[in-house]
Amino acid sequence: VKIVNYLRKQIYDKKCINCDKEFDNVCEHMKNENHGQLPPTRVWNQP
Repeated sequence: VKIVNYLRKQIYDKKCINCDKEFDNVCEHMKNENHGQLPPTRVWNQP
């Protein structure tokens, strides 16, 4: 559940799930930069 919430929040905030930078078209950025992989567990597994 944590990973799903993290992904939803990042996309809602228009932030890349890997580099955490904000983009107007975050999906296009993630596709172009190959940032579609899941980030390390330490990034999204917060208390």
